[in-house]
Amino acid sequence: MIFYVGHNDIDKLRWDTAIASSFNKRQYAFSWYLDQVSPNWNALVLDDYVAVMPIFVRKRFGVSSIYTPLFCPQLGIFSTIENNAFCVDDFINSIPSTFLFIDLTLNSYNFISKDFKISKLFLKYNQELSLNDEYENIRNKYKKSHIKNIEKFEAQNEITITDNNSFQDFYQFKIESLPELNIKLKKSEQLQLFNLFMTTNNKELLTIYLGYDKNNCPQGGVCFMKIEERVFIYTFCNKLGKKYGLIYFIVNQFIKENAGRNLILDFMGSSIEGVRYRNLGFGSDELEYSFVRINKLTNFLKIGKS
Repeated sequence: MIFYVGHNDIDKLRWDTAIASSFNKRQYAFSWYLDQVSPNWNALVLDDYVAVMPIFVRKRFGVSSIYTPLFCPQLGIFSTIENNAFCVDDFINSIPSTFLFIDLTLNSYNFISKDFKISKLFLKYNQELSLNDEYENIRNKYKKSHIKNIEKFEAQNEITITDNNSFQDFYQFKIESLPELNIKLKKSEQLQLFNLFMTTNNKELLTIYLGYDKNNCPQGGVCFMKIEERVFIYTFCNKLGKKYGLIYFIVNQFIKENAGRNLILDFMGSSIEGVRYRNLGFGSDELEYSFVRINKLTNFLKIGKS
């Protein structure tokens, strides 16, 4: 049986055990991570935590809704009793009827049956690269343009890379770079990102590389967030960094230093075509996952009017 569980009633030890034991786990589904991006998250739990689904609630204009927080590209249902893609209809049907508007981002192993009624379904994409191979074998799958960018950076002397950097510096430079990408973060979302960096830094999960020009101005950087065997990437890049292929160089250096290890480089997807191209150009695999929207609000308003 599937139960809706409020935040204070979630057994986080059992939750984390379920995530760790699930065949389709995502490291950002652990309770400590979810606490950073949405402190009062709730859950759907099957039986004795054999399958779980985080639920994020907010109220707008008096309407209770479910949404997917930032910095968690794939969530959905995590199962300890499946070993392949599985239907999630029953979980979605178990969401309380009080939620009239539902936005769900599932993971690449979740699917909805064809007959299930939803308002909209969008396919999204994530790029992942296994580092469990020799460096030369991984590099042989790079696009030629990527190799040229790496060589371009190696030949220049305008930017110096440092690896003894604070998460505060990276966070500040990252936030300052967002307007150029037409990305806006609310103050609350910026605080979530800062808290996420602070918490993962305190857990010694961050490796940060920054590139500075001769005037000590930042020109780009990459933050590698390693949680167990998965490494998440956050980047920013300014004009000179783009000119010399700074991001390509740093990612390649990380791959070179970690090749042969049981790690997955998770680029966390992107709707920006140039970023997607960059991610795929390292020879990464692309996985589909679904964004689902269920809008009961229209029917609710119709009932109200009648």
